[in-house]
Amino acid sequence: MKRTIQNLIAVAVLLLATVQMSAAQTLQALADYVNEQCPMEAAENIIMEKITVEDNNFRYHYTITNPKQYQSMKDNQANQKETILTGISTSDSKTFYEFCIKKQIGFYYTYTDNGDPNTAVSIYITPDDLKEAITNQQPISSLLSKIIENERKELPQQFAEGMVATDIYMDDENLVYVFEVSNEVVDVDIAELFGKTLMDEILDAFASYPTYKLVLSYLVKDNKGFVIKLIDNESQKTATIKATVEQIQKRLDD
Repeated sequence: MKRTIQNLIAVAVLLLATVQMSAAQTLQALADYVNEQCPMEAAENIIMEKITVEDNNFRYHYTITNPKQYQSMKDNQANQKETILTGISTSDSKTFYEFCIKKQIGFYYTYTDNGDPNTAVSIYITPDDLKEAITNQQPISSLLSKIIENERKELPQQFAEGMVATDIYMDDENLVYVFEVSNEVVDVDIAELFGKTLMDEILDAFASYPTYKLVLSYLVKDNKGFVIKLIDNESQKTATIKATVEQIQKRLDD
């Protein structure tokens, strides 16, 4: 299992808990501890390069190696901030975040397109944002509903050549994603025969984006499946492909 940045810092917080240090010294010591592990893969196509300390803030420096992924983040910064806060609210690193709230530490998440400093985009998480995320924890179902609501605002959206996402919703047992497809790209008549291969490709694509990867992890925690509904944009024929909780977990573990 990959070590997360938060888990690394949580360990450092425990190590430093009995050491008498100033706030500035503590922040720098935490950053130095994590930087020994950098660069590290934070998510698919996202590299954590380093942490720097600026006043009473951490700045996480990320490189996004996929230009489309970078552009999606840049165009949807509110969603990205919501994704960060949602991840914090369900994190196992409660000790770390309580430490940050107590010390009034904020976080800058700075992203660049393949390391180009001219493309830097920063999202700021205030200590109050942290406190709200930690103290107002919501059920997984509510978090999923919130993300789905935000994602629906971005639809329709091209997912791949010949595939346009047109709707997303929860039914009683699954997250359902609806795509209109061109029959030149996906033959709906035989799609279900190759459902596992097609679903694996879609899960791979979803897991490469932090927001969607978070959604997949929530589905597992809430014991929900993932359904893709394909609609031929000419004939209106449909095909349905489903991933079980076990399949989703396997992809997250890879």
